[in-house]
Amino acid sequence: MGTVKDDLAQKFRQSQEKYVYYLIALNITAIGFATQQTFGEAYRMSLWLLLLSVGSWLYGAYSGLKFLQLSISTLYANYNYLEIKKYSEFYNANKKEIQDKLCKIANSMEANEITLVNHFKNMNRSLILGVLIYMIWRVVDMIMA
Repeated sequence: MGTVKDDLAQKFRQSQEKYVYYLIALNITAIGFATQQTFGEAYRMSLWLLLLSVGSWLYGAYSGLKFLQLSISTLYANYNYLEIKKYSEFYNANKKEIQDKLCKIANSMEANEITLVNHFKNMNRSLILGVLIYMIWRVVDMIMA
């Protein structure tokens, strides 16, 4: 049974994953909706705005998927770090070698954390940017009609 801190960390992680999956779904749904809006339409210059909007949503979905991938990778690296640290005193291995491995894993996790934050921010920003561009497209489309 975990401590309160472990339980809170697990709940935070689960909530964060749900939020990321939700944003990925929103991005993909927005792409489908925008695509459906153009069925049977003749080509107009204003469609470039819609294309920008769809591109923003695609980037948001990509960032969300990369976030999940790096999150799992970091979790696995963290597990390896703790296992090596836990059992290092039982092995007759070179202490310097163990410290080097632990340092490499820690550096990798730090780099992943920075990238995770960037993907999380990009996912949120691209969804909002896509919505804003979509709204501009609708206004331009109504004016040109």
